Amino acid sequence: MTSHINAAEIWLQACLKLAQGWTQRQGGPQTAQHNAASSVKAEPLVQASARYWDQQIALWRAVMSPAASGNSAVPLVTAPEPDDRRFQGEDWTGNAWYGALMQAYLLNSRLLAEIVGAVDLDDNTRHKLRFFTRQGIDSMSPENFAATNPEAPRLAVQSQGGSL
Repeated sequence: MTSHINAAEIWLQACLKLAQGWTQRQGGPQTAQHNAASSVKAEPLVQASARYWDQQIALWRAVMSPAASGNSAVPLVTAPEPDDRRFQGEDWTGNAWYGALMQAYLLNSRLLAEIVGAVDLDDNTRHKLRFFTRQGIDSMSPENFAATNPEAPRLAVQSQGGSL
């Protein structure tokens, strides 16, 4: 029988092979020819995708490691910007589940921002696209939902449900 750690490692290796194959195909000659006629710069997308998958795999390796069992902290693969006030609570870095959720959100939001940056648009349209993308990204922050915000259950108990 395969242990949970071995199964997780096998799954991670399969994801790594999938990601590597995808990024290699993205940088192939057919893609370069296609993107030469489009308004998307291929090289930044390939780099962003490769960086994203490398960080996602590192994050899930950290989450699946024996050191991250229970409520212990998950090593940081990515961290919020210093001026980002959403993830200042101790649980975002001190609790494995919330830490993994925060980091997955940050990796996804940075990938979306990089994709927008790779699109060749006039300044006005680029500004609008960045604005609306940022609004969408911010609206999906785990801090905005009671089920994914570590402070929400604590405040609900303290206020005897009044915060809900």
